[in-house]
Order: sequence, then C-alpha cells, then structure tokens
Amino acid sequence: MLGLAGCSSYIDIGGTMAMVGALYYLGLKSVWMTHIFWGWFIICFYMAFQAKWIRRSGVMTFAEWNQTRYGDDRDAEAARIAAALFLLVLMIFNLMYIAVGIGKFAEEFLPLTRWGSTLVVFTIVGIYVILAGFFGVILTDMLQTFLIAVGAVILSIMVFQNGETATVFADHMPAWKSLAPSWKLWDNYLQTTPESYHHFYFFGPVLVAGFSWVIFRILAGPNVWDFQFFLTARSSRDAALAGGMWTVGYTFRWIIGCAFLVLGIYYLGQQAGFDAEKIMPLVLTNLPIGV
Repeated sequence: MLGLAGCSSYIDIGGTMAMVGALYYLGLKSVWMTHIFWGWFIICFYMAFQAKWIRRSGVMTFAEWNQTRYGDDRDAEAARIAAALFLLVLMIFNLMYIAVGIGKFAEEFLPLTRWGSTLVVFTIVGIYVILAGFFGVILTDMLQTFLIAVGAVILSIMVFQNGETATVFADHMPAWKSLAPSWKLWDNYLQTTPESYHHFYFFGPVLVAGFSWVIFRILAGPNVWDFQFFLTARSSRDAALAGGMWTVGYTFRWIIGCAFLVLGIYYLGQQAGFDAEKIMPLVLTNLPIGV
C-alpha cells in the first residue's frame, strides 16, 4: 500500500508540467536534468539505504529522529535547529513551486486568476487532508496511482494510433533528439527558448551543481514527508520495498509526460505562442470527452 501510495505522491501536477516544458525546450537531454535533481536516482537511494535507516531508528516523530541522530548536547541542539530551519525553508520553496504549477493548470479550467485558482485548490486539499487524516491520504494516493497507470496506457495508445504524431519532431535539431550530455546546448538555443530556461544553455555546469546538491541532500537525511511514509512500514524490509515500488511507479510519469509532449505539439502546432509548461492542461482541453 505504501509503495503504491508513494508513486502518486511523486507524480504531482506542477512537477509533471515542468517536466513536459523541459522536454519541449531541452529535448531528450532533459532526462539527465530531471533525474539528477529529482527522479530515479534519489528514489533508488531510498530503497537501498534511507528507508531502512529511518525504519530501524525506532522513533515516532521527526524531533525524536533528530535527537537519535545528533544526541542531546549543545552541538546536537544546534544541529537540530539547523535541520528544522532548513526543512522550514524547503517547505516554503516547495509550496511556491507547487503554487506556480497548480495555478497554471487550474486557471485553464476555473474562471479565476492564476493565484485565485491556486488558493481554491490549496484550500480544498488542506481541508481534505485535515478531515481524512493520514490513512485517508494513503487510500487516495493508491487510487491516484491506479488512475495514473490507466491514463498512461490510454495516452500511449492515442499517440501510437495517430500516424501523424510520428512526424512531429521531424523539424527539431539533431542535438534536441540526442540523449548524450554536453557542456553547452546547441547554438540557437537562447534564441528559441524563453528567458526562464536560458540558464540551461550551460548544461554541464547545471548537471554538476545538481548532482552535488543531490549528494548533500541525501546525506542530510530524510524530508518530513518521506520520513512519515517509511515509519508506517511494518519492517525495514517493507520500507525498502516501498521505496523500490516508488521507483517503478515513477516510470508512469515519463510515459505521461512524453505522451503529453507529442500530443501537445500535434494539437497546438510547432510555432504556437504558448507556455510549454502549460502543454498538459491545453492538451486536456483538446482530448475527447471522458478521457
């Protein structure tokens, strides 16, 4: 149950929209960026080490975890405060990141501004989590994982059944279609992408910085949400298996993202003046009713 629930927890709307946007602008090289910053790399590490580490700690709360890890002396107290401040800042930035994605998605369906749509969605989700509790969240996440898998299959069938989608990438540069990492992207990259993606032109330094961040992020210990998932497992083995199931379920995100990219270019056109991060909601408005 935890493994299935965790799959949908890592397939959020904002992150998937950002992934589709990165695929649109960076091509196949975006696979490196996505998995170094957040993807199979970090989730595999959960299965191999961190899940068992957390479950074997024998604690119930994150405060007890910090005490177990750092001890009770003065230096340990400073370490716990630093960890708490870091997680607080991380939560704030995560909410900001999610708010942008939720707003871009919801404004396509609600008669409100982007931030008004974000507030409505956040309010509904907050009320649900408070009323349903953790067990309700687990059951809902399992249902979402099932729906995500079904959606991935349906979207994939739609892509392969449409013969014209095979030609949507014919005009893209060879470097866009190459998975091989490079220090810099192609020559006209800066002229064909929005300013918010210009820093990816120096692709090699971005990957080095991202890999360094992930190493320190993993060694720093768990986030609060991963921590609670692993503590609810029956044993350290089950916690590791849950982390492994997350890795398997995370594959659906790439299937969905690639399908939305192909359908987006097919429905909206190569030269359409749209924000690539909004391809997903724009495609949804063009899909047959019921899909």
